[in-house]
Amino acid sequence: MRTTRSKRALDLLQEALRRRARETRRRKFHYRIPALWISPSGGGKTAKVQPFAYYLDVVNRIKRSVPPRKARPSGGEWTRNAVIYNMFIRTTAAFDHDGNGCLDLPLNSEGLRETGTFLKAIAMLPYVKRLGVDTVHLLPITAIGHDGNKGTLGSPYAIRNPYELDENLSEPALGLDVKTEFKAFVEAAHRLGLRVVVEFVFRTAAKDSDWVKEHPEWMYWILEEVQTRHPQELDEGKYGSPIFSREELERIHHDVNARKMDALLPPHERYRAFFTVPPSADAVRAEEGAYIGTLTDGRRVKMPGAFADWPPDDNQPPWGDVTYLRFYTHPDFNYIAYNTIRMYDTRLTAERYINRPLWDRIVGIIPYYQREFRIDGVMIDMGHALPMALKAEIVEKARVINSDFAFWDENFSVAQQ
Repeated sequence: MRTTRSKRALDLLQEALRRRARETRRRKFHYRIPALWISPSGGGKTAKVQPFAYYLDVVNRIKRSVPPRKARPSGGEWTRNAVIYNMFIRTTAAFDHDGNGCLDLPLNSEGLRETGTFLKAIAMLPYVKRLGVDTVHLLPITAIGHDGNKGTLGSPYAIRNPYELDENLSEPALGLDVKTEFKAFVEAAHRLGLRVVVEFVFRTAAKDSDWVKEHPEWMYWILEEVQTRHPQELDEGKYGSPIFSREELERIHHDVNARKMDALLPPHERYRAFFTVPPSADAVRAEEGAYIGTLTDGRRVKMPGAFADWPPDDNQPPWGDVTYLRFYTHPDFNYIAYNTIRMYDTRLTAERYINRPLWDRIVGIIPYYQREFRIDGVMIDMGHALPMALKAEIVEKARVINSDFAFWDENFSVAQQ
């Protein structure tokens, strides 16, 4: 059933390209692509093509490919010998197709997208295959928020909804939805013997995530009037990474290194006082692109930005486009700090404080992508900082569906395995 659905996606892409190629056969395009997409030697820097005819030819050739025999299941250990090509599709498959010296947004004068799309990533797959690659690693492809955007299109790590794809990765001229185009990408990769691993972000969400309005209790909230601290400032009256004295930092490092996690030093009371209980869902409103909540006593609250969580004296400014998810509900730990989002004080992590509805929603993400798109593995952003119990649930659910599913983990603690 899943195979038929995936093949249908590549068929739909083929049909859409055939239709558009036929409709535009007399039209002159000024559309160029990198020559490497066509020829192993390059044969010049660029090549001029009729876009729809070119992409149709790519899909036709891929569909004529005979998929290799499936390897014997290895419990996901195939990744130890994988040859991996990393793609941030929005940039890896981007090109100044009309040659005007810039990437036109959202479309160029011919109505085509110049930032990367799944269609153009499909066109790159034969080139990637020629390099000797057997696995494609995609940076996040999920829907992106807008509050505090970095750049025009925003960071792919500012996840608006992990169950939805970034619409900017589709080619509007085809009239297909982005899900169909991604399904076609995965099927094309599999036809060529390439596995697809997708990166996911489970610890943070965009400040205007869909979940903010649906479940404000899954987020941390601070008073609206609290200002954000600028880099290098040491003003405890403003929001940023908690400030500790040298003696306090020494104690924190000692306790963490000794794995004494049952009484970690909290931030100062002045910092903790920024945080409030979550507003009710019906008291959350979008105002000028940002969510604002109103508490029962009339106080207005907002989303606090996330920040580098370790070491506790990291002086990076808060990240303006993402906030931390609230994995635990212990009322005494209702704040963002190293001991609530990374090192996890054991008093916080008692089973009765698990934010179970949030955990269940997160645990369901990978099975959704397995069933819907047939991906072969995931890379977990900041995986070492997730609660270990949550990560264990994530792995277990995915391996029930596919015992050969691969898990990669971003981890800053390098050790012999």
